[in-house]
Amino acid sequence: MIVQCCVCKKVRKDGHWVELRTPLRKGAFVSHGYCPVCAAKAFEEVRRVVADSAKEPDSKKKTRVYSAA
Repeated sequence: MIVQCCVCKKVRKDGHWVELRTPLRKGAFVSHGYCPVCAAKAFEEVRRVVADSAKEPDSKKKTRVYSAA
């Protein structure tokens, strides 16, 4: 099974995250997750949003839309 970062599309190979030189072959078994770099960015955004929402009164909270990039 190939593990691919759902953000940057790097794949995990022998414990390292590398960019593919060729597209994945059709029918390949692929699982998606986050590489360490993209995971750190995503979790930092989550921490920021949680901290910001804790500062807002309930009456001013809005629905947020998040992007992966």
